[in-house]
Amino acid sequence: MSKLADQIKKTGIVVRQRHTEDHPSMAFADKEGRLFRLAITSIKANPNQPRKFFDLRKLSELATSIRDKGVLQPILVREEKAQEDVQFIIVAGERRFRAAKEAGLIDIPAIITTGDPDEIAIIENLQRDNLKPVEEAEGLAQLMVTHGYNQEKLGEVVGKAKSTISEILSLTKLPSAIRDEVRSSELSKMILIEIAKQDTEEAMLELYKQIKKNGLKGYAVRDLTRNRKERSMNAPLEIALRKFKDLKKTVKKLEPSDIGEAGKQELLQVLDEINKLMNSLLN
Repeated sequence: MSKLADQIKKTGIVVRQRHTEDHPSMAFADKEGRLFRLAITSIKANPNQPRKFFDLRKLSELATSIRDKGVLQPILVREEKAQEDVQFIIVAGERRFRAAKEAGLIDIPAIITTGDPDEIAIIENLQRDNLKPVEEAEGLAQLMVTHGYNQEKLGEVVGKAKSTISEILSLTKLPSAIRDEVRSSELSKMILIEIAKQDTEEAMLELYKQIKKNGLKGYAVRDLTRNRKERSMNAPLEIALRKFKDLKKTVKKLEPSDIGEAGKQELLQVLDEINKLMNSLLN
């Protein structure tokens, strides 16, 4: 850290620094516990930031507060080693950073961390409950891809049960039209999970439109989808289609060496009977 401190002081991007052993953000700071004031121009946003939607009205209100009181909580940054000049990427606190820029500040208090920026960013947002459900799902999915986590390991990292992780990740299956719209809405996680449980994108979009049109709330949506599923499960066509899908999965597991000549003849007979049934049904 001392080498980095010397380097960034020479560039003129640090206004001043002080020791902050009792600062609440020390959990993320290095052992020297240095709080820097970094030039705004030396900092950039994290492209993998899980939070994509920023309420412009609330951002403007925060900027007004910052002009009056300053930035009361430092942001967390990490050195961007890909650059020749010393640059920093935001790990946590992009909203404060944006508001500070809007307020016209030339520098901002920051603590430099060596932790993984993607992990810290999503954990910090989860702890603050800042993320919309879709943003949370996308952030968790990005962690899985970046680090090769399975759902169990991801749950350990962010402190959530595997079953909870599975439900949240199901939101990545939502059509883009729904994902984009709910980034700025107050639709609950429960409702979005119920939408994501539908078998097709068309069914998801249909349920979403019905929820918006009728102003349905959490348990009303759950009851609606359960009743619909029960009716569907008992419909003769749905029963037949499920059995055909099961048969398809079973047949796919077979190898030619598993069949034998006698088995081949039996399968051909079954295929002939299925074809006759289909012809009588469809013609």
